[in-house]
Amino acid sequence: MRSPLTALRVKAELVEDEETRKDLILSINKMEQITTSALQFLKADAGGEKFKLVDLQSLIDSECADFADRGEDVSFEGTDDVQYACQPEALASAVRNLVENALKYAGHASVHLQKQTHQICIQVSDTGAGIPEHRREESMQAFVRLSSARESSQGGFGLGLALVKAVVKAHGGKLELKSNSPQGLIAILILPL
Repeated sequence: MRSPLTALRVKAELVEDEETRKDLILSINKMEQITTSALQFLKADAGGEKFKLVDLQSLIDSECADFADRGEDVSFEGTDDVQYACQPEALASAVRNLVENALKYAGHASVHLQKQTHQICIQVSDTGAGIPEHRREESMQAFVRLSSARESSQGGFGLGLALVKAVVKAHGGKLELKSNSPQGLIAILILPL
């Protein structure tokens, strides 16, 4: 998919009419985003990355710091020295997806890492509109967009939560979505120890 899109982009750059050229490039960018999202989803579902022992606090802190460095309102609070055998790139991608969702719908994200007796919880919370309880399970299915009008202008393809769910499942865990009081959403990655 990427080779034909690259060839199409080169051809689009040669179009003389500026408005047509911009429309073509915008469409190509959207197709590239869809392709990238689909490949990430398939890769997470296939579980191809090897498991490695990592410091989860450092992994998540690094992801949050990347957003903060770009001026995004992201905070992180975590437990020190949480060593965990995981697929680090996939898990980082899952956290990144949740933070991006929180930023998209609320303008900020709060990330918490907590080690409990038999599990590790990674929470990403916001104070946006949230997801109605009766639509939460549906929202974690591939290619489901709950608000197509709003997301179409922001690049959503309905793969973010499905990707997160696939990554957590590959780790033997689960993804839960809960209401944040008084408003918003809390996405919780529950990983077994």
